[in-house]
Amino acid sequence: MQQQGRFNPYHLIYDKLGEEIESYRRSEHISIRTLAYDARMNHHTYNGLRTGTDFKLNYYLRLVYAFSVNSEKEHFLAFLKRLMRIAIQEICGILKTEMEWWMREEL
Repeated sequence: MQQQGRFNPYHLIYDKLGEEIESYRRSEHISIRTLAYDARMNHHTYNGLRTGTDFKLNYYLRLVYAFSVNSEKEHFLAFLKRLMRIAIQEICGILKTEMEWWMREEL
């Protein structure tokens, strides 16, 4: 009987989430300093989220909050929709499943 190893998420990198976060920050002209202050995180943590190597849900929630207070409502909601779609794509890629069920649904 072959034992299955314990899942180790530390080898995962979320490229597209980080790209979307950085792209939105630049498009809204939000400085990293402002974003880090409002999200209550340091620059190192933000860089980890941007590069996709840090993936703690708490940090993403803080970041979403910081974007919400520094953006117009319509821009923020469009960003949030894109971010959720990318997150689902990344998760499906990790699980090696298709996204057909998600594509049928509107967010």
